Amino acid sequence: MKKYLMILLFLLIFLTGCNTYDAIIYQNVNKYLKDEVLDRDLKYYIYPDGTNPDRDSYFDWSINNTYYLIDSEEKHKKLFNSFPSAIDFEKEMLCVILFYDCYSREHKIMNIMVQNEILKISIKEKKPFSLLPYGGAHYPIHRGIAIKLNKLDVNEVVFVIR
Repeated sequence: MKKYLMILLFLLIFLTGCNTYDAIIYQNVNKYLKDEVLDRDLKYYIYPDGTNPDRDSYFDWSINNTYYLIDSEEKHKKLFNSFPSAIDFEKEMLCVILFYDCYSREHKIMNIMVQNEILKISIKEKKPFSLLPYGGAHYPIHRGIAIKLNKLDVNEVVFVIR
């Protein structure tokens, strides 16, 4: 019996993996951002002439995602009014993605890796369990996700949304 429990424990650890970066994901962090950051990086809907009307009008999908690598208190204060967790910038850093989404679902971290001093973080939308097709799409909204992790020697962060 002990042998089977040990094998089961080993498989559980092996299959779930270890979080070597101690990464914690924070959803909807755009509510903590400063207004000037939102005005600059998260335009709701944009007419072809560049104006920003109400949300029932034309939307420009060509706007790219915005990434931030925050590794100091100064950078943090430039972006955020507040944050739901304390950050020790001697040991930790914060990676932020601002993007558009047609769903209000949470995301989960799939993979974190460092290549050539670039931190690559893959995240995936958590889809609800259902035997029937699920929908829930709505007009595009801006979203912000932050990931707090151990401080790394990187110069840039890139997010991949699966």
